[in-house]
Parts: sequence; C-alpha cells; structure tokens
Amino acid sequence: MTGTVPVPPAQYQFVGLSPDERTLAVDRFIGPNESDLWLVDLARGVGTRFTYGPRSDTLAIWSPDGSKIAFESNRSGPYDIFVKPTSGASPETPLVVGRSQFKHPTSWTPDGRTLVFYELSRETGFDIWTVPADGSGPPVPYLKTPFQDDFPVVSPDGRWLLYQAPTRSGRTEEYVQSFPTPGQKYQVTTGGALLGLWRKDGKEIFIVGQDLQTLLSADVLESGSAFRAAAPRLLFRTPVTVLGVAPTRDGQRFLMPVPEGKTVAPSITVVLDWKSELAAHANER
Repeated sequence: MTGTVPVPPAQYQFVGLSPDERTLAVDRFIGPNESDLWLVDLARGVGTRFTYGPRSDTLAIWSPDGSKIAFESNRSGPYDIFVKPTSGASPETPLVVGRSQFKHPTSWTPDGRTLVFYELSRETGFDIWTVPADGSGPPVPYLKTPFQDDFPVVSPDGRWLLYQAPTRSGRTEEYVQSFPTPGQKYQVTTGGALLGLWRKDGKEIFIVGQDLQTLLSADVLESGSAFRAAAPRLLFRTPVTVLGVAPTRDGQRFLMPVPEGKTVAPSITVVLDWKSELAAHANER
C-alpha cells in the first residue's frame, strides 16, 4: 500500500526525515543546475523554503535533536558543507570549505558533536572524514584508502560506521567498521548496493540495490565487541528509479521522491505495509 504527501509541482530529489518524524527535508530543483532545500510539514503537506541558493543547495542531514541541518552547496564553486538551525532564526554557517571540489555530509554522531562526510581526493578518490559540528576543530580523516569509500552513516549507538566501497570487480558493496576508530571490515552485501541506512534502533540495515529499484534489508545479529549481519533480503521493488529514501524509526514506512507523468502533480510517495506487498508478490510466482 502506498500514500502520497501533496507538495507543489516541482522536481524533487533526496529526502531526510526529522528525528520526530514530523518534517521532511527535500531538495527542490528550480532549474537544471539550481536547487534549494525545503521543509515539508507531513501532517499538513505544507512546504517552507529553507535555503536560498544561488546554485545548488542539497543533501540535508538532520542533527540527532532536530535543531540543525547540515547540507552541501556549490554557491562558491566547489561543494562546501554548511550547517543551519532548523528554526531559521539565523543563517547557515560554513563548516567545511575549500580543500576539494566535492564534499558531501552524510551523518551526525548520536551526541550531535561530530559530522561525518566524504571528500574527493586527487590521490585516493573519495575518503571518509569527521569534523566537529561546532567548527571548533579541523576535519580529521577516518578512512583513506586507494578505493572509493563513500556515503558513511554512523550507527544509532555510535559504535559502528556503515559505508560503501567497490570490490575488486568494481561493484559497490556495503561495509561496516568500528567507529570512531576503524577496525576489521565486515561486508554486509554481496549483490551490489548504492546506499545503506540504519534503522533507528540499530537492529536492521536498509539497502538501496544497485539497480535503484529495489530496497533490501539485513538484520543486525551482533553489534557488541564484533559485528555480524544476516544476508540481505528483498523488502520491495519500486516501479521507477529511487531518488532518495527516508525510513521511519520502526522501519515500516519509507518516504521516497518518485517521478510521475506530466499530467499528475509531483508528490512524495510513502510505502506502507510493505510486508503484505512482498507476500503478495511471492504468491504470484
């Protein structure tokens, strides 16, 4: 079963659900190379513009207490990282600027003190970094390898980092390492993946498949002194390319911006009761 959040006609991409699940942050494109972040009240379906360009403001990452959003913007040329209060009481402040052309924020630590991001290096490709969220110190490398290590997400207990990296065959897979100090690497997926997210209790990992039309799940079996997860299983398929996904705390609903036909007003789709849909598809086989 699916539902929609009514929003004004526009092109939307990437979504971030607030910790209280009342507000959705979403990219809204104004032109081919210009976008701003909007905050959508999910109860009323009312959107409020959060950033004001120019160029591209994108990829909103909520702080654990919902008081701030980190995002990236290329308003000065390279993609830099900014932080802004969700109240809008004060303007955004730069957190990581210069350094390289591409810097992408992806996660806060549970205490809200540290932001995790990945950055492009000419020597090593994408590497994973951390930086004090209040700007009190410089970025510190977490993982620098010859591979493309990207989209890092800290576990809800702050002890593990989920991220993606390519295999020798070139296919991208999801991995987990200890945090804040990397240790033994644990491979979560084997069939390819493009994005991984934790359920809010840390007991499940959601994975967007390599085809961008499947959502998988891997149960976390152990996360104490060592990490172990079950083999990923299919949750559901989407009829179109997934442009971003935001799971609810219980992992029972997922918000996704889905492209629609020109005669239908754009909307944000909410997938409900996906277990019943999965069972129905299984019975049809």
